[in-house]
Amino acid sequence: MTKKKSLLWEIKRDNLSKGYLFGTMHVSGKVAFSNFDYIYNIIDKCDCLATEISLDIDTQKELGKHMKLPKNARLSELLSEKKYLNYSNELQKYFDLSIEPFNSLMPLFLINFITQKSLIQDASQLNQSMDAECWLYAKNNNLRMESVESLDDHINTLYSIPLTYQLKALKSALSNLPKFKKKAKKMLEVYMSQDIHKLYKTSKKSIGEIKKVLLFDRNIKMAQRIDEICDQHKTFFAFGAGHLAGEIGIIRLLKQKGYTIQPLRSAKELHATST
Repeated sequence: MTKKKSLLWEIKRDNLSKGYLFGTMHVSGKVAFSNFDYIYNIIDKCDCLATEISLDIDTQKELGKHMKLPKNARLSELLSEKKYLNYSNELQKYFDLSIEPFNSLMPLFLINFITQKSLIQDASQLNQSMDAECWLYAKNNNLRMESVESLDDHINTLYSIPLTYQLKALKSALSNLPKFKKKAKKMLEVYMSQDIHKLYKTSKKSIGEIKKVLLFDRNIKMAQRIDEICDQHKTFFAFGAGHLAGEIGIIRLLKQKGYTIQPLRSAKELHATST
């Protein structure tokens, strides 16, 4: 049986539409698609929008308080002087980026930042994401705003990722930035193909030992929250595409709760652009 490919799925219960699931990637919609307005047209069919966590200013400020390394540690202290200097030079060479602003932050945030930098061609697209674009559109159109994860749960997930794992991942990335950039672009290509099953397998492999913390445990909580929101509002849900597929993926978990989940094959409408 061929597995269905789509980033956009309609949720139904008792033949009534309860909303849509949209698998995002943490880049601007304009990076992956030439017609992101199609997504806005789907949002217009709903009265509520839910992202992973709230993207309002207060929530983001609170999240920012938890980005720092524990016990006032610094990357320059956790890495050898030679490695720190080498990584600093490599970031400057390949991304025109100083390592110093990230010196006191958890390595995860530097990895996420250079992943995004690997995928954009226009500097104006930096720090933009599909999630934020959907959130802003919905807010400007006076939709109800919800989230499928609480801020506390999101923060607890961050603290559950061992620092040793983060440092290992950072060293792997910074030791060969051309390879890292190539892998990031390959991931974008898989995303643009809308093959959520391949995307899930790739994501699961890349996070290895922390897949239970980052994927499975969160999926169970997110599916429960989606069920609660759907009971009250027709909702457009926007969250990382890696959460959709898999045996403990949100699509399967919602089916177990009695929902019918059907793909909207949106390739033509989204008109995926080439990298």
